[in-house]
Amino acid sequence: MQPMARTDEGAGACEPSQTVRSSEIAHDLRNLLASARSNLHALERRPAELNLRLGRLQRLLRRAGEMVESLFSSDDQTSESANVVQVAEEALDHHLSEAGVRTELELQGNVCYAAIPPLDFYRVLSNLCANSLRAIRSKFGSDNDADLGRVSVRVEPQVRSAPDGDSSQADPCVSIRFLDNGCGMSRQTMDKVFRRGYTTQEGKGHGQGMSFVQGVVREHGGWVEVESRQGEGTVFTIWLPQADPPAAPAAAPAAQSAPVSAIGQEILIVEDEEDIRDFVSSLVLQSGFLPIAAPDGEKALELIEGRSPALVIMDWKTPGISGKRLHEEFQRRSQGTPIMAMTGDDDAKRICDGFIKKPFEPEDFLSTVVRCLEQR
Repeated sequence: MQPMARTDEGAGACEPSQTVRSSEIAHDLRNLLASARSNLHALERRPAELNLRLGRLQRLLRRAGEMVESLFSSDDQTSESANVVQVAEEALDHHLSEAGVRTELELQGNVCYAAIPPLDFYRVLSNLCANSLRAIRSKFGSDNDADLGRVSVRVEPQVRSAPDGDSSQADPCVSIRFLDNGCGMSRQTMDKVFRRGYTTQEGKGHGQGMSFVQGVVREHGGWVEVESRQGEGTVFTIWLPQADPPAAPAAAPAAQSAPVSAIGQEILIVEDEEDIRDFVSSLVLQSGFLPIAAPDGEKALELIEGRSPALVIMDWKTPGISGKRLHEEFQRRSQGTPIMAMTGDDDAKRICDGFIKKPFEPEDFLSTVVRCLEQR
């Protein structure tokens, strides 16, 4: 391909606003849910792929949880770094391999990290994947010929100065070269590709994808370049500051066991979502307790009469009765029983004996249960 080259300089985009971020997260969540649904459908037709599909579903759920959390989190994540190849593998698998597009990922040199939070980098790559998939389907068709599509990603640590900076001052960077063999772009399209609101999807697209990519990359000190030729394909190259590998995580603490005196006692679970209620009940039962489950606050108050459970585990937002009022009623009717909330609500953090955010891992849930029981 003899490309027509262009950087993102002066393309009219800026750092994404909170509204744009929320819109993009909603868009990405829909894609993750669609991918999860497709994996479940494939599992029904091809049960031999159980381990593959379950692994994909676990990663999809983890990413979905991170996206929801990012909407409400006020924590500073700018110090985080992304394992570039690891995140790229996940994005390619989720968005392209499932669609029948052949993918290739190449790393030049050692494992490298970029100075961008993993979730932000994943969402940048998700937009590039979606852009490439549309271009491939436009060229080869959306049904029978999608397997002719190819996407290759090349990751390479380099030393380079920013295009709008001092050419004599070069810094360690990571380049991510994202190449597809789709329909390519005309010069006119390339001139508008980073413009917020611009789309080639004739009313179907929101026109935020590439503008979002540019804004996030710039926000983390990088830039984007694009090369394309109609009928041959497109290359987006992302440049990001290189980061040091994160410190090795501390050794995991030894598994905690519930106090012997609590084994066999009742734990009251208040959760309106049936699947979550059943999941939590199964964890409680496996740990040697007797779960008592209620779908709402009123039923829970009925169940607690005449009982003295070892622990109350409650969703903070159940139908009918607010979490704060339900907490007060539990304290009045069953004094001394610790209360654990499944929420990130500030009130719950302040007044409950323990809390955990959804979605959670079984190990984290059980550790929180043990800490609450130790307060009896």
